[in-house]
Amino acid sequence: MKLKRGISIEITKQLTPDVASMIAQWIGGYTVIKNQKTLLAKAEYAHWLAAEKPEDARPNVNTQVAYLCQDLPFLKDIPSQIRRNAGAKWFEAMNGAKAGLRQQPTLRKKHQKRNCYVTNELFIVQALADGRCVIQLKNNAMKGAKGQIVACFVMPFSKEDAGNALYLSRQGARFWLSMSYDKDVDILNQTAINGKVSQLSDDALMASMTGYDLGIVRQVTASSGQVYHFHDQEMVRLKKLTRKTRRYQRRVARIARANDRQQGTNKRQRTKVELTAQAKVTKAKNKHTNICHNRAHHIAKAISQDTPLVGVFENMSLANLIRAPKAKVCPDTGKWLSNGRAAKRGLNKALAKSTLGKIRQFSQYKLEQEGKLFVTVKTAHSSQECAQCGYTDQANRPSQSVFHCQQCEHQGNADDNAAKVLKK
Repeated sequence: MKLKRGISIEITKQLTPDVASMIAQWIGGYTVIKNQKTLLAKAEYAHWLAAEKPEDARPNVNTQVAYLCQDLPFLKDIPSQIRRNAGAKWFEAMNGAKAGLRQQPTLRKKHQKRNCYVTNELFIVQALADGRCVIQLKNNAMKGAKGQIVACFVMPFSKEDAGNALYLSRQGARFWLSMSYDKDVDILNQTAINGKVSQLSDDALMASMTGYDLGIVRQVTASSGQVYHFHDQEMVRLKKLTRKTRRYQRRVARIARANDRQQGTNKRQRTKVELTAQAKVTKAKNKHTNICHNRAHHIAKAISQDTPLVGVFENMSLANLIRAPKAKVCPDTGKWLSNGRAAKRGLNKALAKSTLGKIRQFSQYKLEQEGKLFVTVKTAHSSQECAQCGYTDQANRPSQSVFHCQQCEHQGNADDNAAKVLKK
């Protein structure tokens, strides 16, 4: 059975300055086209609403990008295939939004990770003797010597399994190449596993299932008692990087304030010293992110191997968890009341750095690769429910780590109890 798989590799160190500049130009032009079409679509839609929605003047969504080259001449410097792909992908996104399958396209900012879709006119796939292949990137789609090969990247799959397109991504000075490929696997798909699980008895089902509770003090706690968290050495490195980031940020702020006072304005070009100091902040933050990302992959792999057949996770939204509390106003005096915003700020930072979303995302596809089932369940009151008797009460959680049932007197770690509740 062949399944579609994807792979992403960092290619920053394999690029010469000229090739990196070329790819950055492609990604920049691709992003400009999608942003411009998004802005134009919003303006046309607003005009249509103001005109009371006449049916003959409904905004037309299309893939055309040629008109943008007249207003933005620099777009002519990138291959026409990149321009065409930008219009086609934007059109595909808009149609998906109309069908309710996804959100409407939004503006992509410079500090965000950006990409461009590259079809096989701009690269060649060559086979290697060891079953791998080489992606040869060209600077244009012309054949022969006119289509010069500018970079080569070795991929861990055969030429026959390679896809017909790839993505080139960029964030800051780092570049990535992502591509899909076919992989022969001898496993059941999720529908077949679901049918197999539905035929099990209650006892057999409980034996083949593991619940996983996500948290901050413990990143993941399994109903079997296994705990997955950062190693001690990683925790030390993360604390050092956090202190280093704050120190560099204070340095950047001091330099900026001094330069602002000297020139009498803060609307000025950043100096070389400021840019160097800011680069150190970015480097420290990237190291912190890489450690968390790597740990999330290791945890997800361990979960996929330790799960018997079904992995059960919380169906929670991190965006809702880190949302700031609403402001409160006293109805009598009209003054602002305390809403716990300052205390919630620390919790939000911890949640944002805990990579809980990545762990659940990585666990899903790794469980599917192992031929196991990924399931999410509602989390309402799961931390307050007793795994022994089912009694639910807020008083069952006297503290963050302690669970004490007020009915059956069951005591234990709160995360262990929550994982067992999710399994039930």
